Amino acid sequence: MDGPIDLVGHDWGALLSARIATTGAVPLRSWVKDVACIYHPSYVWHDLAQTWQTPEAGEAFMAHALSVPAEHPRNTATAMRGWGVPKAHARAMNARLDRTMCDAILALYRSSTPNVFADWGPTTATPPHSPGLVLTPKADHVKDPVMSRETAEILGARHVEMPQGTGGCSRTPSTAPGN
Repeated sequence: MDGPIDLVGHDWGALLSARIATTGAVPLRSWVKDVACIYHPSYVWHDLAQTWQTPEAGEAFMAHALSVPAEHPRNTATAMRGWGVPKAHARAMNARLDRTMCDAILALYRSSTPNVFADWGPTTATPPHSPGLVLTPKADHVKDPVMSRETAEILGARHVEMPQGTGGCSRTPSTAPGN
């Protein structure tokens, strides 16, 4: 790529965006991320992530996810709908779930214990040179507005709390299109 770029990251992409912004290895004109609380030094992973991070428990969870038929009412797509993923997207993701994906999820979450900041935090002593924006959707299931604001400060970024009903998978079934 030529010249500085504008980088936008969501969920794990947001974590990677913060990493890219703080290393200075890629010339950025600006960057924006959500789920900033996950980059906080005191962040504790949610219960499902902790299950995936735990040997045997994570494998048991994934074995169950792979064994439940798509038409079963307690399949993975149903769980994703509970997280706000629209029905069609949840079904499509469930159809793609396989052993490779399960192993990748377990490896990814296990690489980030106790949290992402434990590894990457020491490199964020100086904020990025490019302007950043941290977005916190009000209804996001992983949001913590206080930690998000503090993370924005650590990163030298502006913090904006989004209105209700906005954000990645933060929509409720009553407001998500296609439900």
